Amino acid sequence: MKNKDSFFSFRNRGQIFWYNLANVFSYLLILFSIVFVFPIDIQFFGEIRYIESIGHFLFPILSFGLAQAFVNFTPLLESYHIKTFFGNSIIMVMLTGLFSFLVLVAINYEFPLPDFFLLCMGILIGIGLAYIEIFKSKALFLKKVTLPVYLEKLVPKLVLIILFYILFSSKVDNYFYLLLSYAFVFIVISVVMLLYILKFTRPRFSVSELYFFENFSKSQLIKYSSYSLVASIGSYLAFRIDGFLIPQFLTMQHNGVFSMAALLASAVAIPSTGITALNLNSISALIYHSDTAKLGDLYIKSAKDAFFYCSFVFILVWISLPLVTSFHSVLYSQMEQFETIVAILGIGILVNISTGFNTEIITYSKYIRYNIFFILLLSAVNIAATIWFLKFTQWALIGVAISMSLSLILYNLSKLIFIKLKFNIWPFDMRYFIMILCFICISTILFFIPYIYSNVFIFFIKLALALIFYYLIKLYLIDGRKVRKEIEYY
Repeated sequence: MKNKDSFFSFRNRGQIFWYNLANVFSYLLILFSIVFVFPIDIQFFGEIRYIESIGHFLFPILSFGLAQAFVNFTPLLESYHIKTFFGNSIIMVMLTGLFSFLVLVAINYEFPLPDFFLLCMGILIGIGLAYIEIFKSKALFLKKVTLPVYLEKLVPKLVLIILFYILFSSKVDNYFYLLLSYAFVFIVISVVMLLYILKFTRPRFSVSELYFFENFSKSQLIKYSSYSLVASIGSYLAFRIDGFLIPQFLTMQHNGVFSMAALLASAVAIPSTGITALNLNSISALIYHSDTAKLGDLYIKSAKDAFFYCSFVFILVWISLPLVTSFHSVLYSQMEQFETIVAILGIGILVNISTGFNTEIITYSKYIRYNIFFILLLSAVNIAATIWFLKFTQWALIGVAISMSLSLILYNLSKLIFIKLKFNIWPFDMRYFIMILCFICISTILFFIPYIYSNVFIFFIKLALALIFYYLIKLYLIDGRKVRKEIEYY
């Protein structure tokens, strides 16, 4: 049994490595695009972000939260029913996507919409994202996630670079075909994912309820999917509302460059995404078996590991900003204190990561409805604070960044207290607190080292110091404990 557990642990670590490597490559493409590609045409980038935002808003609606439901109810299903769940999810997205197109065409027929074609492209992206999310959940269950993740993370960014090259080389004035090509990429990715998954399993299509609801009821499935849907919509309003509000008070160019700042800050979360995603089935199974002891161990270990790697990435982003902004300095100078905005957004993301997978614990427990309360709280605080900063202060985009980070901190503190009260588990131990203190000290030291002589030279000096500090942290705080409690994955 020990050898078997070791094998699964090794295989899971291998998947985390490849998952995180995909995120690293993805971010390198984002960084390359921010420095060399997106500044070619900010307006085109703005329209890309616009149709993407429509797609990200629609995809949980089109899938009705079935991707999360699949992970949650998998421990209760037999192999036969899992195939049925998978197949019916494919049919549902197809029907809801077709219905969305018909509704949009009907509305446009009666009340012509100026952005009709952009909305159609947004729906197309939404359908692709819904399928990608469902297929990725299936791949996670099959432990065949590497190829789907690389397709999801890398292909859209590579295609976007190609489209910008076409735009630059041919001086295209009409973006229609370029935008349409980008929207179709998500459909193509979902088809390739499906073909890959079909090598390992086959979906089953059936509307019969016979034996499917043996261990849970239809009302439980609908309720869970509804909660997941509302939480996803609330998450969109909480994390992407700045893309709508900023143009109302400032300009589209400010909106585009702020998106670049958010993309730069998003690198902080790269190491945590793989750790969380590849533990979803374990979290669901441990909660189902009411094994709070092992869940607590996993909670602490994953939070500590995520903070260790994500805080290093935060420092790496921070010290590299002068190099990034040295390219297209005229563009970045149009938004004051760009580097400060990236740092504020990064701090908010780091706090979000430091509290562990508390959202997932609530999502896969009987308390999922409370996720709606927390996400609505985040949405309300973020929207109100953003409007206040933009309308009543001179802080402009720095105020937007502060409002996003403060709302994230409040959001995570609320969930942290809730989980402590309901599950009596906590993602912190003494080593974790010491690690946070070390991060604060390291960041302070690096902050006060000025960029003189050469940005590149000082960057490598700061990088060397950070590597030394983090090596010592890993040696004494991460690897210092010789006896570790192994987490049994169900």
